[in-house]
Amino acid sequence: QDTRVYTPQRPTHNNHNHINNHINNHNKMACFCKRPTTDDDDLTDDKEEALRRIPGFPDFDGRVFLRPARGRKNEAYELRTYQYAKSSMPVGFMRPRAVVYVQQSEDDADIKKAIAFARENSIALAVRSGGHHTSGFSSTNGDNLQLDMSDYHDLSYNQVENTVTFGVGWRLLDLHQAVCKATEKVIGPDSRDYAFFAHGNCSHVGVGGHVQSGGYSMLSRSIGMFIDFVESFRMIIASGESVVVRKPRPDETSAENDEMWFCVLGGSPGNFGIVTEVTARLVWDSQLPESRMYTQLYLYSPSVLRQLLDKVVQVNDHCLEDGGLAEGFNLSLAVSGASKDWGFLPVISSLDPSAFKTLDEEVKREAPAIFGTEGTPIAYAPRPPVIAVQAAWINTSGDPVAYDQSVKDFFADLDNVQDAIRVPLSRTDPENAVPVSKICEEFTWKNVREFNMPFLKRNYASLDTNLGERGFSEWMTERLADLLGECDIFNKYSKTGVTVAAQWAVLGGKHSRLTTNALTNPTALGWRNMTCNVMLDGFYNTHNVFGRPWPEPKQTLIEWQRQNQEQLVGSAESRFSTQDCRYLFEPFDHNIEMGQVNLDALHAHFYNTEEVYQRLLALKHKIDPDHIFTPNLFGVGASEKYGDDGVPHSASNAPDATQKKCRLHKNLRTLGDHKVKGEPITEDDLALEQLGLYKVDPKE
Repeated sequence: QDTRVYTPQRPTHNNHNHINNHINNHNKMACFCKRPTTDDDDLTDDKEEALRRIPGFPDFDGRVFLRPARGRKNEAYELRTYQYAKSSMPVGFMRPRAVVYVQQSEDDADIKKAIAFARENSIALAVRSGGHHTSGFSSTNGDNLQLDMSDYHDLSYNQVENTVTFGVGWRLLDLHQAVCKATEKVIGPDSRDYAFFAHGNCSHVGVGGHVQSGGYSMLSRSIGMFIDFVESFRMIIASGESVVVRKPRPDETSAENDEMWFCVLGGSPGNFGIVTEVTARLVWDSQLPESRMYTQLYLYSPSVLRQLLDKVVQVNDHCLEDGGLAEGFNLSLAVSGASKDWGFLPVISSLDPSAFKTLDEEVKREAPAIFGTEGTPIAYAPRPPVIAVQAAWINTSGDPVAYDQSVKDFFADLDNVQDAIRVPLSRTDPENAVPVSKICEEFTWKNVREFNMPFLKRNYASLDTNLGERGFSEWMTERLADLLGECDIFNKYSKTGVTVAAQWAVLGGKHSRLTTNALTNPTALGWRNMTCNVMLDGFYNTHNVFGRPWPEPKQTLIEWQRQNQEQLVGSAESRFSTQDCRYLFEPFDHNIEMGQVNLDALHAHFYNTEEVYQRLLALKHKIDPDHIFTPNLFGVGASEKYGDDGVPHSASNAPDATQKKCRLHKNLRTLGDHKVKGEPITEDDLALEQLGLYKVDPKE
């Protein structure tokens, strides 16, 4: 029985925390409706202008924001093209012809209008549910349109099936809290039972891209990934048809259904169609009793980091053995560099804060509803670098007496760190049981970004279990010290303008559900046989608190990441992994700077086998032969539309609409390089913004 309930009615006010809740006793289902706050105090948009300027442009029910014509400005458009990666990408990289906030309806009229328009005009659609893609590939440029899915924000709980159905406009933390509220059971005077499912630890990530990228969780070793909880999803494909794809079951689902499941979940987000809603199975706190968590913050020092990395490496190098880490254990280690000019803290309050705002800080200040809500603002306060240990034991057996000495020894070993300065009140005592739904929330980063600065990111998976022999701990400690300094709490950030957010997690192993669940839920997602991962996210600020420029901070970070990439992965002598294994949610190419990534050329880094990619290409050719859902080069078969170097095979991206050959401009400055008050934007910058990602070759 199809138990989905549509709730097209909306609250009469724009309170982001409002939940309209009622119980339908007939089918035992709780229905929720939650719509995100936007800056709707100004309800103007560019819909009329788009209808006037663009032949055949659809009359969307949702709001439209149009890229301005040459020589004009449109602040509303600029704000609505802002997303997580904008300050880090080349100027003009994320400038669609229009941003359309599609309005949810029972027949998905806005989405179908966009698909028809794209087909008639040989353009593509980029789909944004949260806009958190770290390389900006949920956006586009040229004549292509960007569809924002934030209005798809309903939620319904089916008590009979123990499932929850939700739109892709939800952000992860909001969804987690709403599901807990919907499923709350009173089991005692001071006791509640809540349901949840696995999800990532970045609160503002949108559901749509997250589920199609696998949905890695801090607790993946114990309970699996987001996609392991999915029972079905609804998707609108290039024909305009709405299809429901269900989890494959012998004799119950078709071969076509099963192939779409395999390819869409972990194949290439947004590249096969527009996912509008997901139904997920739930797990309850009462099924995982007496679970424990451990957290501890230390002031950063190379000595402390080396000790903790040795512990991570020891666990990793034995995880494939019979006696390796059991599925209940989860371990993550992170370093967060200095958040501000720590050494200048006493004089900060006397300065004009607008003099040294980054683009991200400017958007946060001028349009907080678009930027996002900060759950822990104090995290951005000036502070020295810190090291964070996060660990958990999830009682997957369900036996309350399973919390034994082996679990206590695991936490005691993590707590045994010499010559360390512990941050007061930062330790969570593992002797106290914690509901797993609470652990999921506590392990979620509550803010929008790690730092409100431009970045250069690298994230790798490893399949190896000999990191100790490779000298990974020592090498990694030296690399972080090179960027952060030694033990000086004033930190090298105050000299270079460069900081870092780094993380190492043991995710796989013989007993890990990240690995074993892939046997019963096969999808295209790569590297579920990984043992651990490393995330090295570097951030840079162009100016200090006095408004003076740092000495080439971006170049400093580029060189640091270049050396990391050369030494970390790709050979038997590499420090971390013999193979160069990358993630769909944080892709990059061999060029250290952020920019286009050709998935066709680099797919071996993202999928386990060539056979997987050929299956993805086959489905792409079958259900989207015109590449309506190929808005940039990071898509299955994208070179068929754009060429290997990004040359479009359809409409020109030049603003005068004349048919000129264009090619990607490889050396654009990023917005983060010049968005500082008082520094001029050159005519070249403006021209590149008008042209989008493409630059006309004078020779052609």
